[in-house]
This record gives sequence, C-alpha cells and structure tokens, in this order.
Amino acid sequence: MNNRLILLSSASAILIIALIIILTRECQRKKNPSSEITINIDVSPKSGAEPLIANVKVYVKSKMKIREVKIDFNGDKNYEYSTYPNSETFYQEFLTEFIAYDPPENFPLQGTDYWSEVTIYVRASNSAQESEKSEKVQVLWIGPPKFFLVADKCSGPPPLQVNFKVVFEEKPYDRYDFKWDCYGEKKFDKSTTENTFTCNFETIGLYPSSVSVLAPNKRYKISPYIYCGKISDNLISKYIEVLSERVLPQFILSIPNEVEISDIVGDSIVLLGIPGIIIAEGKEIKDFFGVFSLSATESGTQKEIDASKISSFPLNLISSKVWENKVYFSSSYGGTYVWEKETKSIKKLIDHPFSVFPYNSSDFLLIDNLTGNIKVCKDEKFEFCPSTYPPNITSLIDQIKIKRKADELNLVIRYTEGSLEYIKYQGEGKIERRNINVPENFKYPVLKFDFDYPDFFFIPGPGSTIIYRMNANVGDASELNQPDKRNSFSAISILNKDKLILGLSERPCEENPDRPCNIAIFSIPQKSFQLYEGNGNVVQIANEGNFIYYLKSSSALLRRKIIDFGSTVGLSRNEEVLFRLPSGTLSDLQSDEDKVFVLDMNSLILFSYDGNFRGYYFDPSEGVMSALFVSDLIFIGISDNKTTPQKEGKIKVLNKNLEEITSFSDEEISSESINCISALKKGENDYYVFICLNDSISILSLSSGKFNYICESKLDSPGVSVVSDGAKFFVSSYSKLYTISELCRILDSKDSLLTFTQLDIDNERKLLFSSEGENHQFRIWDITSGYPQEITRYSLDVGVEYDVAEGITHIKDSLYLSSSYTGLIVFDISDISKPKLIRKVYITDVSAGLRKCFALKNGSGVACLTGGNQVFFYK
Repeated sequence: MNNRLILLSSASAILIIALIIILTRECQRKKNPSSEITINIDVSPKSGAEPLIANVKVYVKSKMKIREVKIDFNGDKNYEYSTYPNSETFYQEFLTEFIAYDPPENFPLQGTDYWSEVTIYVRASNSAQESEKSEKVQVLWIGPPKFFLVADKCSGPPPLQVNFKVVFEEKPYDRYDFKWDCYGEKKFDKSTTENTFTCNFETIGLYPSSVSVLAPNKRYKISPYIYCGKISDNLISKYIEVLSERVLPQFILSIPNEVEISDIVGDSIVLLGIPGIIIAEGKEIKDFFGVFSLSATESGTQKEIDASKISSFPLNLISSKVWENKVYFSSSYGGTYVWEKETKSIKKLIDHPFSVFPYNSSDFLLIDNLTGNIKVCKDEKFEFCPSTYPPNITSLIDQIKIKRKADELNLVIRYTEGSLEYIKYQGEGKIERRNINVPENFKYPVLKFDFDYPDFFFIPGPGSTIIYRMNANVGDASELNQPDKRNSFSAISILNKDKLILGLSERPCEENPDRPCNIAIFSIPQKSFQLYEGNGNVVQIANEGNFIYYLKSSSALLRRKIIDFGSTVGLSRNEEVLFRLPSGTLSDLQSDEDKVFVLDMNSLILFSYDGNFRGYYFDPSEGVMSALFVSDLIFIGISDNKTTPQKEGKIKVLNKNLEEITSFSDEEISSESINCISALKKGENDYYVFICLNDSISILSLSSGKFNYICESKLDSPGVSVVSDGAKFFVSSYSKLYTISELCRILDSKDSLLTFTQLDIDNERKLLFSSEGENHQFRIWDITSGYPQEITRYSLDVGVEYDVAEGITHIKDSLYLSSSYTGLIVFDISDISKPKLIRKVYITDVSAGLRKCFALKNGSGVACLTGGNQVFFYK
C-alpha cells in the first residue's frame, strides 16, 4: 500500500512540474506576442492522380526577424528546402511533383483506387521560438504492368557510365512515359518515351537509381530494384555503387621487393624496390616503406600523399642519395622526398619527381626524372629553383650512375630508348652536358654499366657472356674478353683502373667444379678471371670503401672485404650476410593491442601502428604460412616448402622481442603445410596449441617450453581459419564449420554451399562471424549454447565477376568484410539480425586485392593483408 502511494505521489509531482513548464512558456509567449510566427500553406490542386503537379505557396510572418524556414514536401521530415530570410516576412512559390506512397502488399490494385496521403511540413524559427505547420495532399496511386530495371553494370570507379533499360514482364501494347531518377534524389533527371537511358556518375557513393513508368491510363509505378547485367534473382541490387579509385589510408606497410642497391656511403645502404625503399646501417634495417603510403610533413602540418598518382607503379625510383644523415629519393608519380636519420621522418620537398645529387650542404643538382631537365638549387626549397639545361634526348630516364671526384660530380644517364648522356657539375651552376656516342653499328643495348669517365664498361644485360669497353669521347666499343658459355654476367662494378667486379649466375668454380661460384674479378690487362665461391645468382653489385656489396636473387644483401695483396687486389673468401630482405610474398597477418605482425615466406615483421618495426628472418628454405599472437607469445607455423629433400615443417614460438623460445616438429608436421594455427592459454606457462594440416588438425600442449602431442582428427579438406572461445576451437575448412573440443573431438559441423575464407569471434557477445566467398556472403552465428546457431546471413551482389569475400573482422558494432576486388566493406551490426551497409573503401593502389583482415585489439583500427606485398590500415 505504501509503495502504491509513493508511486502515485511521484506521478502527481511529475505532472505538476510539466504543467508549470507549459504555463510558464505560455505566459512568456503572451508577455512577448511579437515573437509569434504565422505560417500559411496553400496547395493547388490539393488532390489528383500521380504524378500530381501542384503549386505550393508558403507564407511566413513574424514581428521579429525570421532566422530559418525549412520545408519538407514528402512527409519524411528530411526538409528538402531550407533558407535564412533574416527578415520579418517570407514568401515563396514551389511547383512540386507529388508521388503516391505504394499501397500495402495485400491491397487489391485491380478496379480499386488507392489514395495516398502526403504531408507537407513547414518549420520556421526566430530568436525566441520555433513554429511548424502542415498541409495534406491526396495523391491517387496508379501503376503499369510489372517491369524490370536492368543496368549494364552496377558498380565501378568514377566517372561511371551506366546504361539502363526497362524490360516488361509481358510485351506492352501501350505507349509509356519513363521518368528517370539517376541519383535517388526523388526528382526526375529526364523524362523520355524510350525505354533506355544513360546516367553518368562523377562522384563516389551509393545511388538508389530508379525509373518511374507512367501508362496512358495514368497508372504509375517505380522500380523497386536494379538488375545487374540481366534479370536474375541473384543479380539484384538496390543501388549503383560508384566506388573510389583510391583511398588515403592511415598507414600502408609496403614491403619493397625486386630491390636494387641505389647508394652506399660508409655503413649507410639504400635499396630501391617495387614499390618502395629500404634504408639500412650495416646489418640493421633502419626503415622500409612504400613510397605511396608516406605521410609527408610540409610547413609543419601533416599532408597525405596522393596515393592514386603513385600507385604501385613498377620501380621508377631512379635514384636515392645519402648525404649528411639524410636520404633523398623520388617516385616518378609521387614527387621528391627526404628521409632524416635522426628523426626517422619523411618530408615531401616537391610534387615533381627529381633525382637529387647534393654537391654540398647548400648546393643541389636536380635531374627531372621525366624530362631530363636540370635544376640547380641552393637549399631544399626545390620548387623555387628555375629549370635550365634541357637535354637533347626526348626519352624517360632509366638509370643514373654517379661518381664524385674532388670538386665535381660526374653522372651518366641511360634513357629508356637506349641512348646515354654525360653530365659534369662543378658547383655554382657550372654544368657540362653532352651526349655519349654509342656506335651506330652496336647491336646490343647498354643495360648494366659502370664508368670512370671517359672509360665506360658495360654488359648488354643479364645473361651476357661478353664485357664491353667504350671510350665516351670517341664512341667506339670493344670486347674485353673471349665468350665463355659458363659465364653469365648479371652485374658489373669498377674496382680500380685495371680490375672489374662481376656478378654471375651461379656456375662451377675452376679449382673445385663441385662447388658453385658467383663473383669474379676480371683483370683488364691480363684478360683473366678470378672466381669466388658462393651460392645463388648475384643480380647486382657495388663497391664502397673496403667492401663490395651484392644482392642475390634470394633477396639477401651480402658483402666481402676487398684485400690488398700488394701486387694485386682480391676479395675475402668468406661472404658476410648483412640481412635478408622480405620476399614480398606475404602469407599471414595477425594483430595485438597496438601492433601487427606480418609474415612473408621467409621473414616475420612486427610493427606498430606508428610504423616502428622489428624483423625476424627465417632460413630461406622455410616456408612461413601462419601465425598467432597469444598473450606474450607468437606462435608460427612453418610449412615444408617441398623444394629441398629436407622436411622443414615445424612450430616456432617467439616472444614479443622476436626471440625464439622453443620449436617443435614430428614426422607428420615436418612434411605438411600448416595452414592455420591457434592457441589457448591454460595456465601461467601452459598452452594448448591447435594447428591445421593438409587434411587434419592436431592439438599439442606447451608447458614450460616443452611440447607434447595430445590428439588429432581428420577433416574433409584443409582447415583455413581457426578461432577459440577459451574452451573450444571453431575451425573452417573450405566447405564446413567445425566445433572441436580440446581432445580433438568434433562436436558439431555446419555446411556452406560457398567457401569459408575466414572466421572471427566476439567472446563477450558470444558471436561468431564467417566470410564465405562468393557474392560477399557472410554469416553471424550465436555460440551461447557452445555450438554455432545461425542468426543471419548477408549477401551483397555487386555484379563483379570473381569478386569474393576473403576476410572478416569486427570492432564493437562495426563489421569489416575484405574483398578480393572491391576493398573493405563496412557494416553496422548494432542489430545483428539486420546488418546495414555503411560504406566501401575501394582500393586500387594495392597490388591484388584485400585478403585476411584483423582488428587491433585496442580497437584503434583494422589491418588487412593484400594479395601482393602490402598491409592496409583502416581506422
């Protein structure tokens, strides 16, 4: 009884307060009648068949200045018109077309009129109050026979041209009018009597294009869907997707491959690759990045670089130069940059691509990579330096070689069409420039070369068995050696005036034919070779100080010491591996709180969101395929790559400092491919480790650094993805979703008519997500009971052949679906039964589409692995 009295008293109090507020506002209004707003709406005619063309007159009056007037013509409160009169009166006439709302599905359309009520809202405000008035319009719904709106394409980058056609279910007998709404703005862009129309889309977005068909009997109907390419239930779309050609992501890690040595000064080494740059000191890589992903600082502010202009264009990083703890480099489609060693920061100096050659700290020689024009600049403000000294050659630059002699810079440029040019710079704008006369009858192109002007040594390219010498002033070319088919030269560098260093494709050594040799010193006077033992093909070679540096086709950078024997010069017998480079073939990606690590076939790179990274390099014979962060450990699955008789398959465990803790292999694992890996932490130093092999799964225990085999179970096909809820493992093969216990017992399985590609789990909400390939299908599962129960499935048909969902991840109420073609598709899953498409991040500056995606565990972003050699971040 007391509780009821308390509730009644509370309700009474709330009612009294509300009445006081209403009365107070009314009293204030009466005290200030000048604030009242009068609104009149006149519609003529007020009723009629659609499309109803009516004249809407709106009149607003107030003794105070009217701040804003908003008008909604179709009752959805979106207010299609707004204005700010700043006067005491407002009057405007609108010629408006009213369309009826569709009748209910069960409404009998034949022989029965359906009148739709459309409401016009006018809202006006002054500094004291806001007022609203509405007016009703009655519209008679009419419609033609059933028809389909067919588009020749439903998606693509801008500018996108789409050709529409109306196809009737049965052959029509009457003449129809077609009213086309290209952009979904509920207004007609064009009316035609033809059943075809072309719409042009210039900007990115999702456009619910439609056509309204008006029959002679005044029946009228709007297309509900767009059919992409042909009339088929699995090719239905609600909109035309105009997708972005580019995206400026927060950060892209691009692992440069096919690298070339660009510059060596002391212990500083710069290598250029596709599409990026590697900077190292001795055995330590200091930085690497893809040029198109940089954030450059200009005038103290961050400026994103236009990714679409740089893309992943092959190499075209003509040169980079080290000078006073800086590296100057450029990309032919991205501009010119400087990397500062002390801060590890990158600054964009100018939008145009120049090869930069510092003469001293205040005198720079710049060569335009596209035109060959020269600039001479007194500081790093390159955009203000005038261009001068144009070349006589109209061709793109392919290579630039430089020699610094005392107070002059000597450069030789090779152009793409094969011609050569010599440039001498002596500071203070003193430039000598002239063409080098390659003999007209010389049938080979100059590819690999080095020079000590006027002497010029070159090989026509990889695979040549002859070394040529040319006098640049005279323009004759002569052979220096007799051809030997055992020699296949791939690189050249001048050691001194009498000796050349040559990189070879691996060949038998002279003294010990059972051993391979890959480097030779050629004596010019004696025309003889001294071979040096080494495995692999040498693809590029350079010398600096007391060392020669060379790159192998296995992406390793090595060096040998130059030894002066008094009467002659030679090389040390032992080669020193400075570092192995990432292969550029990424195989897996995983994320932690604020870090991501990515695997290629012979290395692991751990990097944080700000771009700092560390690398761990495996033996080149090991094929790294899968990995996982669990607690403070990294579990790595290494597969047998089948290229050697040895069986290399194993599990490796590293800590977050990339130090190896332990490893494990047995007869089965050593010869298998480890396609996916997971782990459960069971105690302070105890784990259950789950691995997917070719057609089975295995579970092992790891305790205090030691592995023990627990169990295995067969699957219908190789496992491709695995997640855990802390007690069980959920594993997808290509066609099934398994629930597996810690003892390898299969507790449940679900089928897919498509192909499972990746799993993700939300243990807090007890949800499992699966991406399933074709049509961008994904499913959301409830795992509250311990077994997946389907909640919903979603399929997004974009009408693009071979465009499939490759990966899936989530952050709270956002679901991210990665596509092999489209890019990243973002959904709102606050209502898990009704996923809502939010946006698409369409990416063309990655080499082969997105694959797996993982959310950083701190929720700061999503990292996606591309089909090439990049990692894409989206925040």
